[in-house]
Amino acid sequence: MSRTPPSAPAATPGEKPPHRQSRLGLVALILAVLALPAALSLVLGIIVAVIVLIVGLVALIRATRVREISTGQPVVAVVVAIAALILASVVTSAANDRVQDCGARTYDDARECLQGDN
Repeated sequence: MSRTPPSAPAATPGEKPPHRQSRLGLVALILAVLALPAALSLVLGIIVAVIVLIVGLVALIRATRVREISTGQPVVAVVVAIAALILASVVTSAANDRVQDCGARTYDDARECLQGDN
C-alpha cells in the first residue's frame, strides 16, 4: 500500500503566489540599520549612506522584477538609508559651519575647534 503525500492546494486564478524574502534585501536592511550610527561620523557617514542606498535600490529593483520576491525589506532599507543620508548631511554641515566659525585653516586647528569649547 503506497501512501502519496497530499499535494499542495491549487492556486486560484486571482491568488498571488507566495512571497519569499530576498537575501539582498536582508543585507540592504542590515546595512541600513548600521548606517544610522555611521551617519554621526563626519564624511564617512555620507559615504556609507550612499553605498547602502545603492544596495537598497538594487534590491528593490530586483524585487520588483521578480514577482516571487517580497519588496518589504528593500523598501524599508531604502527609507532608512535616505534617513541616514539626511542625518549624515546635517552632521557634516554642522561640523563644517563650526569649523568655519572658528576660522580654522589647518587640519589640527579644525580638530581642536571641533573637540574644544571654542
